Amino acid sequence: MIKLDGHLQHPLVDGLPCPVLQYADNTLIILRAEEGAVHRIRDILDSFSCATGLTINFHKSTVVPMHVDEAVMAIVRGVLGCSVEGFPQTYLDLPLSVDKLKLAAFAPFIAKVDKYLSGWRALLLSYGETPPQAPHRGRTSWPSWVWSSFGGNSLATEHGVALCRPHWSVLRRLLPLYRSINKVSIGDGEATSFWFDIWLHVGELSVAFPHLLSFFATPEATIAHVLARGLDAFLAPRLSTTASSQRALLLADLGAVRCTTVHDTRSLVLCAAPHGRLRVAELYKLCTFSGVQCPFFEFVCLNHAPPRVRVFAWLLVQHRLPSRANLRWKTILAEDESSCPLCGRVIETCSYLVFGCPFAGVFGMASAPRRRQACWPRMPP
Repeated sequence: MIKLDGHLQHPLVDGLPCPVLQYADNTLIILRAEEGAVHRIRDILDSFSCATGLTINFHKSTVVPMHVDEAVMAIVRGVLGCSVEGFPQTYLDLPLSVDKLKLAAFAPFIAKVDKYLSGWRALLLSYGETPPQAPHRGRTSWPSWVWSSFGGNSLATEHGVALCRPHWSVLRRLLPLYRSINKVSIGDGEATSFWFDIWLHVGELSVAFPHLLSFFATPEATIAHVLARGLDAFLAPRLSTTASSQRALLLADLGAVRCTTVHDTRSLVLCAAPHGRLRVAELYKLCTFSGVQCPFFEFVCLNHAPPRVRVFAWLLVQHRLPSRANLRWKTILAEDESSCPLCGRVIETCSYLVFGCPFAGVFGMASAPRRRQACWPRMPP
């Protein structure tokens, strides 16, 4: 309608219609800043709204002037009822400007993209250099082969081998999760972290004695190093009152610990499968569980209703149905349009739409299938 109208001209070239750029829910109209053109575009938009029933939210639209006088802009603002803004403008989720933008203008978009990429970033990581020799089946396990290939160095340190590659960083980020689901039986104490592994009855020492950990010089020390040199050798000279009390409790627990010549052994406490394997599904549920069970999960999901009915019930209990109250909250409808269109007195919420509206109740009873009535013979007593 805009391009076929003869009154709206191209802002630079005479005889051409004004350009209209549209993509998804973004529409960009470029026209001359003239009073007649502004009145004409408002008439066309109002005619389109009346013909289609779609309401145009002019208060959500913006007018961006380019070399326009203030007097003309006052007329444009009064006719269209839009807010006046300048450059840069957001179009197709990107900043649009007449000048060259700096990198700081794209920082929110870079952060948004980085948030979506973080979930599958590990899939695109490089595997690094090919190892000189791969393990054969039955000869050695993969963790043992990796340990021996890098000279037995710990992943927590960088002495003797460069562990700054991306795949090593991913493995190190998984280390706290691995430590939280297994328990260590102490042997020689060479492969067990003193603070971050679970090897005492109090659990992880970094959680049980957090104040004492802040005075510890080497948090990544192993049990063998701490028992060989003594706990006080790693602590600061002066401790706080809380740290001193935690030190006394920890020394009482360490008095019965003795290292042997065998290696440390680990056993899964959570998410364990037969033969020492890991149940990945249970680990995923453990990581995603927020600690609060949804009270209506069994009612909505654990039934024989069709999927579309369960989705509708889930939106209903979450108050996410497109009722007039929710449309008003999203500024799609005005405040005087949020009441029920049938009675006109009550605000149309999700609960009222399904359970409170008299018309909805009568319609539901009339459309529900009637139960078959069966006559059962009465049995003699």
